[in-house]
Amino acid sequence: MRGGKAFASGSVGCTFRPALRCQNNTVRPANHVTKLGMADNSESESDFVVHVLRPALVYIRNADKYFIVPGEPCTPAPLETDDLVEFEKYCTRPLNGMTSAAVQTQAELDKLQAMQILDGGVTFSTAIDTFSAAPPTRRWSFPEFNESMTDLLTNGIVPLNNQGVVHYDIKQDNIVYDGTHVRLIDWDRAVEPRDWASVVYTWPHFQTLVQQPAAYSLLCSYAHDVISNAAAARSSGAQVLDALTAKLLVNQTRVDMPNRLHRVAEKLGENYARVIVNPTDQLREILIAFYDESTYTFNWDGYAMLLLRNYDVYGWLALNNLCWNNFSVLFEPGSVPAALNFNDKSRDFLAKYMYSAKILAQPYNIAQMIFELKSFTVMPSAPIVPIAPIVPAVPALKRQQNVLSPPPTKRQRTAAGPTSQPAVASKPGGGMCVISG
Repeated sequence: MRGGKAFASGSVGCTFRPALRCQNNTVRPANHVTKLGMADNSESESDFVVHVLRPALVYIRNADKYFIVPGEPCTPAPLETDDLVEFEKYCTRPLNGMTSAAVQTQAELDKLQAMQILDGGVTFSTAIDTFSAAPPTRRWSFPEFNESMTDLLTNGIVPLNNQGVVHYDIKQDNIVYDGTHVRLIDWDRAVEPRDWASVVYTWPHFQTLVQQPAAYSLLCSYAHDVISNAAAARSSGAQVLDALTAKLLVNQTRVDMPNRLHRVAEKLGENYARVIVNPTDQLREILIAFYDESTYTFNWDGYAMLLLRNYDVYGWLALNNLCWNNFSVLFEPGSVPAALNFNDKSRDFLAKYMYSAKILAQPYNIAQMIFELKSFTVMPSAPIVPIAPIVPAVPALKRQQNVLSPPPTKRQRTAAGPTSQPAVASKPGGGMCVISG
């Protein structure tokens, strides 16, 4: 088998097809690709796979149908000429500036590790690019694709989260489709429960939430400063909302958030523009759930847990959004009967589960999502059996007493009364944020 070339890259490595050889091995593994990365990154991902991921997958039925897990890392054999094609394009940046000339020296090669990974098909991003440039003789079948995506969520992602593992990087480059199975790949950002709070507060990676300005804002250090000041002043929830909204609008302007969100609104239609562009409703729902006016504190840990509880599901939704927006590129014409009103249903679905203010303040209703997804291709004839909640080990989050909430007579009051001195939670990080302070 001749050498291949680099065809994709991520934050910590690049991928080759056909697979590279390991040292002291003359054979390239068939039906595999190779992820080449710096040794410390590869060993870190391998350690997570061995000690956290594989033990969790034991409890997931047919796990290999939903996830592709890399093998043990090895030192790569010297790269051949064919292997160096597109090396600078895909590998130089994630390999700390290493060039195709440098990688041919043993000293530089020893800094790298190769991970052999089953070739599970084409990534969504590659499919969109290649199908757009040269339409295939047969596109994907939408009913089969929708069934596979639904299967991945219900029997893959949800059980994985129930085992306390969050992939944390579900996007178009980390999911592959072979026409039969949709599977997740790439575990270098995955987390387990003991890491959750610290990861949410310090890792600048909530990229799928860039369309959720309120979530983006509250993960920044300046949001903590606003709430800290509010606690010291014993502010009401309404006063906190005003302060956060004002600060968020400054940050939105600096990162061009309004224009980004207007482009999203245009795709969904005018009826949803206000839901997406105006973050005040999102912030209000979050403060109702997590700001306690009796103690003037914001439940940062509870909010972090909820985001991580919903995070993989939100990434999965974003992938559906991407594919639906490229429907004519990816799917066979006429694969959804016009009578099923796919365009209207998909737009309503996204507005409800991706852009609604309430999704940032409560867990997803997976059973209801699946019920609605099945109606995209066939009208359900029977109720869907409820699915276990994601990460059930996380305690249910109580909605706390707040002036922004419904009248007190319609909800439970918090047990604790006002304290003599307002307490302030530890400060989350804000490395991804444009402004602070």
